[in-house]
Order: sequence, then structure tokens, then C-alpha cells
Amino acid sequence: MLHGGSRGGAVLRIEQVIADRYCAAILIDFTAPEGTVLDQDYYAFDETVSATSKDGVTMQTWGVGWEVLPGNAEDETGRHAAILMTIQSLNGEFNFLGAEVELALDGLYRDNLRRELVVPGRWNCTLTLPETDPGRLCTVNEPIGIEGKNAVLTTVYVSPLSLTCEIRQGTDDLKETIEAIYSDDGKESIAPEVTLQSGETVGAAERIFLMTNYLDKRGRYCFRMDEILDPETVSSVTVFGEMFSIE
Repeated sequence: MLHGGSRGGAVLRIEQVIADRYCAAILIDFTAPEGTVLDQDYYAFDETVSATSKDGVTMQTWGVGWEVLPGNAEDETGRHAAILMTIQSLNGEFNFLGAEVELALDGLYRDNLRRELVVPGRWNCTLTLPETDPGRLCTVNEPIGIEGKNAVLTTVYVSPLSLTCEIRQGTDDLKETIEAIYSDDGKESIAPEVTLQSGETVGAAERIFLMTNYLDKRGRYCFRMDEILDPETVSSVTVFGEMFSIE
């Protein structure tokens, strides 16, 4: 356990924290007061997040995801839930590695619209994220075609948490180039996939974020893969229909 707190009979513990350059995952063990059963597959907290990177950059914009993990079969009370909180930086210059993160979690809610309060309470904690980079960053800087438009693929980053590719404007206007990314919800146009050294391929489960900075003429597109990856076993990454070696 890294941190814990109790409010009104409810206990919140932060059991594990991992991070890569663009995302942080926080495993929360939550115990509801006696008489409250946590039997739904979606719960969320009303949260406030602030973070400062190791080099002093303040995170300006962020997104949060929630996932209830499979329950413990030995828990007969139904009061326990393992909740995975993921934080994504939408600030292009922010790096989660070694960052200090302050969390304020208010109340456990039953649905994404925060309409049904299940357990009241407020829990605060400050976390220092790991500094070691679990991922592999590959500098590409090669032209790439996106639905008939030209851009430059600058980097590909693969970690246990995410697969992220960055592009910058090529010979075509960036706004016109990335229209297909947003119209197809990103996944179909980018078609992210990794090939392992064993020959197995792993596709993307869902997008984490799609971020385009039109002022700087660059974009960053991040996905969670179908399975947790060991970056050292990845031999190549395919994005936008083209394969790039990261060996």
C-alpha cells in the first residue's frame, strides 16, 4: 500500500502506481462501509488532479479514465472494489516520469455522469511517480501518408501502458491531413499495431487520447493495446498502414 485514508467507514488505499511519458495508472483498493455492496462494473470518483513534472512544468490539461477490475472471489461482503484510475496529459510538453501528482477524490459515484452518489467522502493524497521510463521511444522522422495526404511521423513510443505516435505537418495542410483521424475515431485511420519478436501481432483496444496542436503543426495520438506489452519484446510498430522497426 502506498497511501490510504478512511472516511465515514469507507477506506481508500492506493496500492500501486505506474507511469510512462504520457500516462499514469493508479490502482485503488476501495472498501465501502458496512451494508453497502459494490456490485456494478462502473464506478468513478469526482476528482481534482494537479501535477508538476520533474523539470517544473505544470500540467495544464488532462483526461481521466476509470475501470473496475474483476473482483476478489474471497470477498463475501461485496464491499470491496479494485478501481484503476488512468490520467493522461493533454499538455504536449508535460512528462509524467518523476512528476508529483496531487489527487482529491470526492465521493464514489455509480455512473460516468456522477449522478448517483454511492459512498460520500473526500480523500486527498500526493504521489511521486516513478522516474524510470518503462517504454521505448523510437525517432522516425520519415514521410508518411494519411488518407492520401502527406505528413511526417516523428516518433513512436511503446510502453506497457500505451502506444503513442507523433506527427508533424508535411507538404499538406495538417488540419486537412488529420481529418480522417477524427472522423474515424482515430483507431481505424491510424490502425496501430505492434509485432512482437515471436511474430505475434497485437492491435489497439481503444484510444486514450487524440491531440493535435495546430499552432505548432503537430499531433500526438495515444492508444491502449489489447494486452499489456513488454516493450523489449516488440520488434516493429505499424501506424497509418506502414511498418517501422524499433529494434
